Amino acid sequence: MNLLSFVGNDEVKKRLSDYFINGRLPHFIILQGEEGTGKRTLSKLIASAAVCRSDAFSAPCFTCPACIRAKAGTHPDIKTVTGTGASGQISVESIRNIIEDAYLKPEESQYSIYLLFAGNVMSEATQNKLLKIIEEPPKGVMFILCIKSAESLLPTVRSRAGIFTLKAPLKEETLSFLKKEYPEKTEDELKDATDAFSGNIGRIKAYFDEQSSEKNGLNVMNTVTEICTQLLKSDEYSLLRMLHPFVKEKQKLLMLISSLSEVFRDAVAYKSGSDKFISVDKSSAMSLGAKLTRVQLMKLPEVCRKYADLMSKNANQSLLVTAFCSELRKTVGK
Repeated sequence: MNLLSFVGNDEVKKRLSDYFINGRLPHFIILQGEEGTGKRTLSKLIASAAVCRSDAFSAPCFTCPACIRAKAGTHPDIKTVTGTGASGQISVESIRNIIEDAYLKPEESQYSIYLLFAGNVMSEATQNKLLKIIEEPPKGVMFILCIKSAESLLPTVRSRAGIFTLKAPLKEETLSFLKKEYPEKTEDELKDATDAFSGNIGRIKAYFDEQSSEKNGLNVMNTVTEICTQLLKSDEYSLLRMLHPFVKEKQKLLMLISSLSEVFRDAVAYKSGSDKFISVDKSSAMSLGAKLTRVQLMKLPEVCRKYADLMSKNANQSLLVTAFCSELRKTVGK
């Protein structure tokens, strides 16, 4: 299997390649790891290899018609199911549809591949439904589940899977990749981003994409910093003013809340004496950690999770933003 384009995780790549070349690739694969570690990218490479017309050592070749369609997301034998909501839940109905489809013969290749992008968790009902098909799958059917942690799954589901853990590449590997991906960036910019996100390529790319986006003049990272500053003051209006432009931009609003949650988690860690950060805004995390109590800090990520889930649904965003600001201020005693 040709996984040279995937950065880092050499041990995982070797295991997958050995299984594939020897015809022993599990019919149910779980790729686990933090957001940004490449679970989706790797799952698509595996799927491309399965439908590729080249030999087992060269697949995916990226040049045959099957690989071209796989890369474009139009290959008929590769199906994708993406979870919804802040936690990325996959519904029971989605698994029911997969089961019905899995008993149909592949249209072009010898495999039918189902990519399941589950986010953080899967409900027990969804897992039990999935269990029915992974216990005795039809010939040639492969499932690749991407999830933050396999530990959140039922033991019966885990026991039927080949589990592969992805981590951020070594910083020098990340830096080498970024130099090719972002030739317009200076080496200092790339090094700073690599250090800030501990080599996590997915998070770095999201950060750079956010920096270059000027849609509606909204900048998530700058707003996160401003919110953290205002949280330590008693001006409620300023928080509302900063968040109001995001009301009609749900995805950016969810990104903002996710970034805020990372800063809050860093603040908790800093309060506990850690010097490792997962957010890009170290200074805000350190400032909050120095000025708020541990109890206050530990409640802030919970507030973010609560409202991210509510905002991902069809609710009144303006009212939720107002309530979110109010609860943040109440949590920090303002």
